[in-house]
Amino acid sequence: KILLQLVKKLKESGMTFKVDGSTMIFAHGLEFKLDKICITFKWNEGQKVLDFFGEAGEFSEVFPGFKYYDTKFSGMKVRCMLYGEFLGSDTDEVLYQNTDIVEIDGVLTHVQSLEFYYENGELDNKYYKMVEEYMKHNNRDLK
Repeated sequence: KILLQLVKKLKESGMTFKVDGSTMIFAHGLEFKLDKICITFKWNEGQKVLDFFGEAGEFSEVFPGFKYYDTKFSGMKVRCMLYGEFLGSDTDEVLYQNTDIVEIDGVLTHVQSLEFYYENGELDNKYYKMVEEYMKHNNRDLK
């Protein structure tokens, strides 16, 4: 329910985002205990994200083109991610590439696609086999 509450609040505030990381697997309906919620925002909206959460911190740059900020929402850790530093990285088109529109308890939102995860995920990741089995069972494209 915390994911749904966060998605609703982000939408109500006009934020542009997608559900990402391991949370995208959960949002597609695969059940497991979430340890954090991962959300990706537009590259140039870091300050807007901090304002949304009412915080004055800074995003940590892991490598050029990837920054993150960890916060809490209703007691759950939230990882806010920004990918960018390239032409178009602040556009809806780039943010929403490789996403599906998924219904989370009646709310439609952009979620990173399972196909993208399957093609780019690490084979030894604890969720990889779960995604592979789900995709096979649901006749999703395994490339």
